Amino acid sequence: MQRTPNGDLGRVYRAVTTPSAAGIRWLGWGLVVVLLIGAGCGHRRTTLKNVAGASARIGRVDVEGNSALTDREIEAHMNLQQSRWLPPKRQWFLPGLLPVDRDRVAELYASRGFHDVRVAAIEPRFRRRDKVVDLHVVVEENAPTAVRTIAFDWPEGPPGGPVDRRATAAKIQTQCGLDRGKPFDIAEMRASESAMRVALLERGYAFATVTAHAEVDRTARVADVRYELRPGPYVRFGALAVDGLRAVPKKLVLAEIEDFAGRTFSPTRLTNLEQAVYGLDVFSTVTAVASDAPRDTADGPVVDVTVTVTESQPQSVRLGIGLGVDPNRWQQYGAMRYSHTNIDRKLARFDLRLQAGYAELPAIWQPDEHGPIAELAPSVRRKGFLERKLVWTASPSIELGIQAGYQFYAPKTRLGVARFFTRFFELDLSHNFRYVDFFAISPTLDASRSILGLDFRDPYILSYAELTGRVHLTDRLIDPQQGVVLGLTYDLAGSILGGDYDYNRLTPELRGYWTPVRNRLQFATRADVGFILPYGKDPGAPFDLKYYLGGANTVRGYAFRQISPKVERCTDDECRTLPVGGQTQVSASVEVRVRAWKDLWIVVFGDMGDVRAGVREFAPRQWSYTMGPGVRYHSKIGVFRLDGGFRLNQTEYGRGQPIGAVHFGLGEAF
Repeated sequence: MQRTPNGDLGRVYRAVTTPSAAGIRWLGWGLVVVLLIGAGCGHRRTTLKNVAGASARIGRVDVEGNSALTDREIEAHMNLQQSRWLPPKRQWFLPGLLPVDRDRVAELYASRGFHDVRVAAIEPRFRRRDKVVDLHVVVEENAPTAVRTIAFDWPEGPPGGPVDRRATAAKIQTQCGLDRGKPFDIAEMRASESAMRVALLERGYAFATVTAHAEVDRTARVADVRYELRPGPYVRFGALAVDGLRAVPKKLVLAEIEDFAGRTFSPTRLTNLEQAVYGLDVFSTVTAVASDAPRDTADGPVVDVTVTVTESQPQSVRLGIGLGVDPNRWQQYGAMRYSHTNIDRKLARFDLRLQAGYAELPAIWQPDEHGPIAELAPSVRRKGFLERKLVWTASPSIELGIQAGYQFYAPKTRLGVARFFTRFFELDLSHNFRYVDFFAISPTLDASRSILGLDFRDPYILSYAELTGRVHLTDRLIDPQQGVVLGLTYDLAGSILGGDYDYNRLTPELRGYWTPVRNRLQFATRADVGFILPYGKDPGAPFDLKYYLGGANTVRGYAFRQISPKVERCTDDECRTLPVGGQTQVSASVEVRVRAWKDLWIVVFGDMGDVRAGVREFAPRQWSYTMGPGVRYHSKIGVFRLDGGFRLNQTEYGRGQPIGAVHFGLGEAF
């Protein structure tokens, strides 16, 4: 959550939170009066601003006599529509629009095949002293015009490219949504026209045309529909050119897209080509356009593609301040990020992230544990070294942090290489080194060394290799709308790599996305399991890197890291428990995301998860279930997220915990 700095914030806060009781009453009455006056003035301004001369707003709009179309469909086609509160939209009644709307309703019915419809009346009914008017629409639908015949003509013959069962004439014709004997719907006729053309385009027929013709006999109430389909030549991608380059080397851009040359043309593949260029992260705009006519070659017709780009500024600096809020942790910090995306004009990238602040556990007004937090993380990324598709990264960093029961500082390094094999399969291999030194250790944790055994070492060195593979069966790599992502991460620590711990970590993951209504409704789901398998002379894993659940991104009815095995120490005053992580975890989440208004989305989510101390240990009866609502705001700088989760069952991890938790975050949970 971003906040604007204000040096006088503390003084203002003290000034307005310490008035007398009488002052509070006078302040409350004053606010009420101001709101009433503002509401009245605002009403008069809205009336004059929206429609001069209008004095009544529209209340309800109801329709009588309709069966083929819903009230909402009819109202959406009218000028006079009911006022709405979400989103706020006041509609004003203008009598002069009544005959216009009668014609519009008749036109709507005619487009759906009801040519003999009669709009008997649109009757205004006034109420609330003539300040609100309800509209009563009366229609007589009569019998519709039915589709008698549907014919498909191929004047140039059926598609003549390579044998493809998806591109046969019969398969293309299945995209027609009209049915014989059903009402003749002009909108459906046009939609079928587009669907058949898109089906041809996606199969390589870049110059396909589909034209619909209809003959309507209004006396007999029948319609004969004929589609004329001309697939044109089957084409592939030909020469690829890039325009608009200044500092970015052309050969590095062409290396990203040269695999597209010679492949079957399709609009989807053209979009993927754009995304491949945009993924270089050095362009502000990328547009790929195919030539207007095919070019003959020895291997058949091809279409050349020109990619026009606009280079963004290679260097950028971003400054900001933030506030992190969790039920058992608050933190305030300042952040700086510097980026250079094209060092030495070879697309080498350098990023520097600096963050510093202060954290309070469990809350800023109850700082049982508190301390500074900071992280310095430079990163260098280079693509094309040794092999054109390889992406190399080097990321040293140092972190100062605090968790429940301890503080720490940790120098870390990561050296990695990644590559995509085709568009779908991604492989990432890295070596990671981590040195961690604990301090300010809680007596509860310090007294439990014997329980934690080898898992608690102060300080410790960890050296491990990590291999991650992902299969992207989605419409796009970033912010997918449709499809499935399969992932598997394997860590090997110790043995010949050195360090104080020997273990294997295996974490498979599944994510799925389904968007039945684009930019309106999306279903998203995620499921994963995790295993830590100790081995060798020093079996175990550091307790601060074990599995924990709860917080803004997993089981959101719990606070951060609260689904975890715990250690407990009691004194005369209280008992204190601290999470120490587990070696087996299972979790799953599902979200329904609905766009409510412009960039504001409403979300309903359900989460499940559990962490066990043992190796390959599962306890289904102790799995924690939570659900709740959320809000998303899609801004230009990212997605702001607010979730409120509530526990649905009682488990050992929920004892003594609040029934729910509220979380703020940036970006989607998954």
